[in-house]
Amino acid sequence: VLTFPCFTLYGKTAVMTPIPLMNGDSLSAWVIANGLPYITGDWQNDDKPVPGMPLGELPSSIMCVPLLLNDVVLGAVCVQSDHKFAFTDEDFEILTAVAKYLASAIENAQKYVHVKSLVAKGTRDYQSAVALRQAISMISSTLEKKSIVNYLLLALDSVITYDTAFLFLWEGKHSIKLAAGRDTLNRPLDQSPEQLEEIWKNSPIFKTIQENKEPL
Repeated sequence: VLTFPCFTLYGKTAVMTPIPLMNGDSLSAWVIANGLPYITGDWQNDDKPVPGMPLGELPSSIMCVPLLLNDVVLGAVCVQSDHKFAFTDEDFEILTAVAKYLASAIENAQKYVHVKSLVAKGTRDYQSAVALRQAISMISSTLEKKSIVNYLLLALDSVITYDTAFLFLWEGKHSIKLAAGRDTLNRPLDQSPEQLEEIWKNSPIFKTIQENKEPL
């Protein structure tokens, strides 16, 4: 899809609806698809690669240059005039230089966004690592089984955002025991421990975990 982030018509900012990149009428689409510039001083009478997409009156002079960066086309910059032969060779050189600058600026902006996202991800990863170390330290501070399972759910909250968590332990092959439960909003449980054990024991999730011995 070809979008128009900056589009002006007779000196005023306008909104241009995106078009398919393979549009057979758009000169911009042709320039981008072929990576070639196009210039004319008499659009209506000169040979042209596409019919064009007139906005109001047909222009007379047009220059359209691809935004090239290492042979990769990032877009195009086009200017037009109602006057015939309005643009000189010097104008074309200036527009070509502007296109090169724009291509470089777009690449730098894309790199900045990418680096910013990596920094943000790195920050989140670091915070998660710190929280995980704190959780491990908290769990390792006691050898008492009941304290360990309670600490586990408390520590889990610093690593994973959740509303409700339960920790079940297997008792035999077909029975489970609710070892700990936590609601981060401090809401009372709707079911008793025995009811929760029965519900989860018969759930497809538990049955799959028991059969496959793998996380789900």
